[in-house]
Amino acid sequence: MSPTYGAVVRPIKHPEFYADVHMVEIQIENTLFRVDINGLRRQAKVLEDVFSIPPSVATGQPEEGTAENPIQFTGLVTVDDFAAFLTWVGRNDERPVPQDPQILIAILRVSHMWHAPKAFEDVKYQIEWLNLPHAQMVELGLQYNIDEWVTTAIPILVKAPLNTFTDLAVSQIGPTAFRMIAKSRETLTTQRNLIATVPLIPSDYRPLPHCSSHSRCLHVWKERWIMLVVMEIIHPTRPIPLTSIPGLITASAYPGMTPHCKEDFVRLMLASQRLGVEEKIWDGTVNAILRHYNILA
Repeated sequence: MSPTYGAVVRPIKHPEFYADVHMVEIQIENTLFRVDINGLRRQAKVLEDVFSIPPSVATGQPEEGTAENPIQFTGLVTVDDFAAFLTWVGRNDERPVPQDPQILIAILRVSHMWHAPKAFEDVKYQIEWLNLPHAQMVELGLQYNIDEWVTTAIPILVKAPLNTFTDLAVSQIGPTAFRMIAKSRETLTTQRNLIATVPLIPSDYRPLPHCSSHSRCLHVWKERWIMLVVMEIIHPTRPIPLTSIPGLITASAYPGMTPHCKEDFVRLMLASQRLGVEEKIWDGTVNAILRHYNILA
């Protein structure tokens, strides 16, 4: 009588420690990479689509993905960019992604091109901590559709002195945006000079009834405006913001002027809203540049 054998039980794959690895050779320019194709597919939607296409088999040709017949990526990405992306794919606690701007920007570029959202969001966060120049952040934001980088940097650039813009910075934000900033600075300078030249006294101002020496108060106000306020407005390196003028006056001594008159002048100055012209010019320029970039303000 023949012995009875039980059915053969096929082993199962361990859910955590059975690596789904498929190593292939990829050529970019004159450089070969040997990488896990499945790891790349999991990270990038474009590569998932590309590697899902059955390889073409030519008679007598080695299998695609081998050193003799590598998968061709030449023209799709540079050697350095692909190597940078692989540092993110293979990152771990012992081998984190280097905090090198060139490497992180390369990963941002590749992950944006290949629709790799995890890599994109990860390096986007890391780049934000690099304190890159604001003009460069505008350039990167425009290239990779990161609107918040643009909307954060442009208000800072609008307020920056024109002599701080290098040729590189101008090329990064674009000549049109730079012209808008330059024009706003010219308009702002004109408005600041007008305010410095003419003390802020409403044309319809009437002296307080309890002030018995209003002509003296008015004289002190004009004198202190010239000696104190104008010097701060036209200061060559640290000009005072127009909205800070009331605080400057309130904190400064005005000998010969009654406290009530001084308070009333400051109150009327704030009510005139002339000091808000600076912020209006800045806000208008920011909104104009964002519209130029097709970004909603």
